[in-house]
Amino acid sequence: MNQVLNFSRWWLLVCRHWSENRKRYLLAIPAMAALIAAWYGFIYFISDIPNPLTEPIQYLTYYAGLFLVGCLFASTIFSELGDTSTGVPYLLLPASTLEKLLCALFFTVVLLFVFYTIAFYIVDIPMVKFINTHRAHHFKPTQQGYISEPSDIVNIFTNLRNFWNAPISVFLLIYLSTQSIFILGSVYFARLAFIKTIVIVLLLIVFFIILINITSGIIVPDDWNGIQLQKWGQYNGILKSKAVILPGWMENLLLFLMQYPVPFIFWFITYIRLKEKEV
Repeated sequence: MNQVLNFSRWWLLVCRHWSENRKRYLLAIPAMAALIAAWYGFIYFISDIPNPLTEPIQYLTYYAGLFLVGCLFASTIFSELGDTSTGVPYLLLPASTLEKLLCALFFTVVLLFVFYTIAFYIVDIPMVKFINTHRAHHFKPTQQGYISEPSDIVNIFTNLRNFWNAPISVFLLIYLSTQSIFILGSVYFARLAFIKTIVIVLLLIVFFIILINITSGIIVPDDWNGIQLQKWGQYNGILKSKAVILPGWMENLLLFLMQYPVPFIFWFITYIRLKEKEV
């Protein structure tokens, strides 16, 4: 039998985790739906426009909730390691470190994403239809069309028209990268992993901003600044002749390194950290 990864053994581990935590996961769906419904209700009552649940609002609601819920659950996925009475039995389970990590990723990355999306649309579809029907008398036809058209159900898997030009994959990758940091935090911190990880991330962001400002101040002239990722030069509304522009292949390489490998890097670090904790 393969001692690193065996599908049958991994599936038994998944079934064990589900049997011990299914109530928490199943109760999470109505809890998430209730939070989204409360937020939509708040928007409905404070707004005086005919269609408060526009596509951008639905889109922002989905991803803001996904980041919050996804990171919160990720910070608790290895909570058993925070207590000796539960940590030792968990480490002594007859499963490899890779199988334990893949089990955690299955529930936090895959299953949670599915559950949250279901909870979102359970609320989003009836709420949007209700508001479109309830405030239909506000949709008065004019020569130019409608003063305010009914809202459409947003498709979170496609680009949001007339709002962001960035592909939807960028937001999902940012989410996966952020969540992977909280998964790692759940292994490093025995208590208050969510709060401690937030503090560490904020400190790293501040440090990175300061480092970039100091480095750019030393390297580039005082009257130069950055324009997007690949351009540095004098910029006052338009790019002047004095500029440094990175080659296209280098820009694409930097964008690739910033987007795709980050979740895998933190998952690998989590694997190493888990392996160090084994008895």
